[in-house]
Amino acid sequence: MADVRRWLVPRTLLGRLALMTGLMLAIAVGALLWQESSRTRAQIEAGEQARIAAIAGTLALALDGTQHRRAAAASLTPWDSWEAAPPSVSGEHTRLAAAAERNRLATGISTLSLVPSVVDRIRTAPEQPVTDALRIIASSEPVPKRSLLTDYEPEMAPALLRGEIASRGAYRDEYGTWISAWAPIVTEAGQVVGVVEVEASLDSLLEDARTHVGRQILFAFLVLIIMVTAMVWVSARLTRNLTELRLAARRFGSGDLVTPIESHPRASADVRQLAETLEGARREIAKRIEAQSLTEAELEAAAERAEELAHVKSRFLANMSHELRTPLNAILGYTEMLLEDAPADTAEDLRRIHTAGAHLLEMIGDVLDLAKLEAGKMDLVREVLDVGDVLQSAADTVHPLMAKGGNRLEIVRPAQPFTLRGDGQRIRQVLLNLLGNAAKFTENGTVTLEAERQGSGDAARVVFRVRDTGIGMSAEHLDRLFRPFTQADATTTRKYGGTGLGLSLSRELVVRMGGRIYAESREGEGSTFIVDLPLVG
Repeated sequence: MADVRRWLVPRTLLGRLALMTGLMLAIAVGALLWQESSRTRAQIEAGEQARIAAIAGTLALALDGTQHRRAAAASLTPWDSWEAAPPSVSGEHTRLAAAAERNRLATGISTLSLVPSVVDRIRTAPEQPVTDALRIIASSEPVPKRSLLTDYEPEMAPALLRGEIASRGAYRDEYGTWISAWAPIVTEAGQVVGVVEVEASLDSLLEDARTHVGRQILFAFLVLIIMVTAMVWVSARLTRNLTELRLAARRFGSGDLVTPIESHPRASADVRQLAETLEGARREIAKRIEAQSLTEAELEAAAERAEELAHVKSRFLANMSHELRTPLNAILGYTEMLLEDAPADTAEDLRRIHTAGAHLLEMIGDVLDLAKLEAGKMDLVREVLDVGDVLQSAADTVHPLMAKGGNRLEIVRPAQPFTLRGDGQRIRQVLLNLLGNAAKFTENGTVTLEAERQGSGDAARVVFRVRDTGIGMSAEHLDRLFRPFTQADATTTRKYGGTGLGLSLSRELVVRMGGRIYAESREGEGSTFIVDLPLVG
């Protein structure tokens, strides 16, 4: 038993995979063939049903309804052969026998008429079967069956009651599998006086179909056996050639980057190519490790140098801020003094100088704040703030800028006043940046500043929103909105000015306070900036 199992079950993983693949293919092919068998049976049944319905309809058209009524009346008189039957009955027999022979029907064709006593019963309840409800008038059989009655089936109703061709799908009885069809026999006045019944056996057709499908199954399984055998043999041969390569790869995986990876001399071309690929990978990894190896002293020196450069940068920015802010403040002060007594022809130039200086001073402050944030040297103050006061303070500061663009500022205060704990100066700085941008990119529109409380307990948050009806932004511009020294569009910079530092600085401040900032916008429909901060910073 063990020898048989060893012979049937492959020892290699590839062989077992091949065997499992073959079994799965066998199951799939079997299922497909079974499905095909069911489909073939259905097609045979449908085709045979249509055929015998056509035969019944053709015979019904060939029979005279008036003649059939006479035959039905004459059938009450007994006779022993078709020659002894009345001409109306023998004439129907002749047509039915010829049709049965012409269409190779092993079973008989019959003409039927309703027994008068059950006519009302069938018309009242056509869906109920009735025993001995129809009399056989004539048939295609060589010897007549006298006084033979047959049952009424609900499938006959269309033919008997409405003058339509009816049929019954495949059904089984003790004699086999059958299909039946009925066609109405009508008089010239259109009255249904009987039906032609055609029955056909499906046994021979279904047996032929089963034989055909069986041969297909046998052929498919023979092909699968050959395929699985070939796959198992190939996998065993490939595994033998891969043995040494597997050992070499294991050494390589354990960290041996010195020993070369070589294939067996008799290995196939694929195995040799795989060995060459692994050997190339071994050499490349060894080369990269050698090229990228740095001593601990070099790494420490690089870290110290980076730290020193960071200190140099911080000192440079601090000195630059001091050296630039002092003369700028002086320029702004002198400009304000000159504006008090300046004539009308020079006042406008002085205002431009003052505006440019203020803008430059703001930009210097933003650069210094951004550098402090990047260096992690900006300290945040924790203080209790009334949210309504924060909104009002920001609105008061930005009101002149709103009026300059003809914009209306709306403040939506929370329904229930509440406080938050955070750095009030930095929160106002963020809101002023957002309000300033909204005023800059909106003309004769509406800017809305609102705040609401969300959540409860430790998860409570305050959400500020700055909404405008300005030019808006596309999805592409939103992706690069918070990058330093970047604006949504180059044309925006030329038309409205700005350095692109405000939003970047705002994002850094909000992140330092444990929150997040993001924007929603559609081009031409305005923008909404959302600042989400913890209630207890």
